[in-house]
Amino acid sequence: RTSGRARTFLSRFVLFLPLLVVGLVALIPVWFTRGQDTEQITQLTGRTKVWSALMDDPRPQIEVWLGQGLGDKSFLGLPIDSAWFAMYSEQGLIGVALGVAIMAVLIATTIIRPPGLARSAALFLVGYCMIAFVTEVGLGDASPYILHLTVAASLLMSPPHDDTTSDPVHL
Repeated sequence: RTSGRARTFLSRFVLFLPLLVVGLVALIPVWFTRGQDTEQITQLTGRTKVWSALMDDPRPQIEVWLGQGLGDKSFLGLPIDSAWFAMYSEQGLIGVALGVAIMAVLIATTIIRPPGLARSAALFLVGYCMIAFVTEVGLGDASPYILHLTVAASLLMSPPHDDTTSDPVHL
């Protein structure tokens, strides 16, 4: 919205995207399934079975709220493969609430920042982590994803650069 080049690129992208989709419509299902049958796709290659078993497992009330402590991100010997379900297992509902709060603050801060390079980089990192947390673990403990979110937070917390007040002669 702020740059003529960006508007031109977006208008060309919107114009040529349907042509590209029509041209590749036969290849999209083949790429998406990658040799899997319908059941494997709808269950995220078995991940939802583990998630359902984890949620159906009877737990003491304190463990529901505080979790069972850090572990190997598995349930009954099967990998959990979701940051949110792994946090629920290890850190309980309180850990999940803290993770949601962190993501909400980063998203809100990204939205209210003025457009710029720092905002774009932070938006990319936060979006990348949000997508990765569906099928990857790493939000509830030290991981590269936490490093990504820390970098995004540092980009968002720095004051915006104002070119009108800087005078290169008196720096």
